[in-house]
Amino acid sequence: MLPGPPRELRPMFDEYVVPLIQREFAGEIFVCRTLRSTGIGESRVQEMIEAGLQPLGKRGLEIGYCARPARWMCG
Repeated sequence: MLPGPPRELRPMFDEYVVPLIQREFAGEIFVCRTLRSTGIGESRVQEMIEAGLQPLGKRGLEIGYCARPARWMCG
């Protein structure tokens, strides 16, 4: 857990978390994917994708949901 909004969090992440991950998990493969949806609620998205991803959860997969407009949708 890191405090603050993304613009404050990012420098801490880059300076402290990335080196920690690189040191602790040297040689491991880390993959992060962002899936975006629109027009459906978080619970429906969860229902649609979670069953297919459950087998991966046993290998450390973590799914996070965030209901907010994407940057490209703002302004």
